[in-house]
Amino acid sequence: MGLYADYGNEGNVYFEDDFETGDFSNWDTTNLTDSASSIISGAPPGGDSGLSGADEGTYYAHLESGDSVVKTLGDLSSESDVIVKCAMAAGSMDDSGENVSIDWYDGSTWRTLHALYHEYNKQGWVDVSARVPSGWVSSDNRLRLSGYGGSGDYGEWDRVVVSDILHEYTTPAAPSNLSVDAPARHTVSADWTTNATTFPPSFMEVRVRASGSGSPRDKHQIDYPRSTIELGVNAGGDQRGSRCPLGWPAVRRENHASTH
Repeated sequence: MGLYADYGNEGNVYFEDDFETGDFSNWDTTNLTDSASSIISGAPPGGDSGLSGADEGTYYAHLESGDSVVKTLGDLSSESDVIVKCAMAAGSMDDSGENVSIDWYDGSTWRTLHALYHEYNKQGWVDVSARVPSGWVSSDNRLRLSGYGGSGDYGEWDRVVVSDILHEYTTPAAPSNLSVDAPARHTVSADWTTNATTFPPSFMEVRVRASGSGSPRDKHQIDYPRSTIELGVNAGGDQRGSRCPLGWPAVRRENHASTH
């Protein structure tokens, strides 16, 4: 059993796509007039962006000049400190009028949130973290990845995340002294020391594996400052459920304590 701590809540991440699906299925609108605009692996066609593959994982987005994809984020008007993070690259940018960009729809107008111009040509992956101005946050927000410029110009994107700014600056303190007991048949009880400071709202994640090695098969979210949980385990060991209604977390940064 492992216990993980994270500052935040399920609403911290509004959208994310690492393109490992191999397609644009996570995007709502696609404008792909060039057959080369797609999700790719390895080096991009043309080879002018200085890439040999994805920034993380296997796949990433490649958009030729004039093509774009759009994600409808919806109503973010009650949110604050919204940021967009991703890896970007630019290829075949010959002059200052050519660029690839992340664009933000503020409810009435598309605005350029961040762009790579010709000075980034062939420079490989560039880590981008762009804060959305508060005046651009509205009841109808959208995100667009766009390629502009002349024929043959293109851009690439990977690990796109839209979230609040909380995870940008915080790493939770790890829990400790995790102990696990079996007080009754098919029941596991766990206790631990919560070392995180009072930074509401925060939660911890409990990961459970019945036996052996490998990835945890079950995850449960619990709210700070709780420091105990009791889980029911069936006789077959393949299905586990909490005796409390615990949700699914959106973990971005985590520290943990574990026991075997």
